Amino acid sequence: MKLRGSLQNRISENGVYPEDMIVLGIGATITMYTDRHAATVVGVDGNIVTIQQDKAIGLKKNIEYGEHQDYRYERDFHGAVHHFRAKKYTGYKHVYMVSLSFTNRTTGAKKVVVDIDRVEFGNSTRYNETNEFWKEVGYNTREDFNKDYKYNGLVEEDGAKWMMEVPVTGVTYEPVHKNVHGRWVKGGQSAYFGSRDEYYDYSF
Repeated sequence: MKLRGSLQNRISENGVYPEDMIVLGIGATITMYTDRHAATVVGVDGNIVTIQQDKAIGLKKNIEYGEHQDYRYERDFHGAVHHFRAKKYTGYKHVYMVSLSFTNRTTGAKKVVVDIDRVEFGNSTRYNETNEFWKEVGYNTREDFNKDYKYNGLVEEDGAKWMMEVPVTGVTYEPVHKNVHGRWVKGGQSAYFGSRDEYYDYSF
């Protein structure tokens, strides 16, 4: 299959979410060929979810759009509206195990801990720290751990990062629109849920 447009957009469009995650008012992002536009969930009716594009207001002067701009978002009651149909999903997602290196800020001693990047729901590829490794070494919060330890990065050696698959159940959302007979049919602009993002690709 030929990739069209942004790889990040194409991956993000296939998110899997907990069944109770999509509620009125949460953020969403409409994915174009390469661009992305912030939106808000404005309707949940059975298995049909409706989102509406927001106003994205740039915060940095002298930068109009693009990846170097930061935004704040406001509801736009005249923004474009898109619909999605929920579908049950049962399958597998990747789980990444990584070794992270830290240095004690006082003694200079190094510590290596194992962390988990579990991308089960949504679209983030950040390290989610789902195993809360700091508790395993005697700290109540990551903030407390950070007071004593400075992050050095991934441990670059064999076995520092590996991947396995775990079963996942949840919901996916496909774009739909109403045909001339008033029935929901597949087709329309894709999106992902849980965050608002704005991006303009100047190369197009």
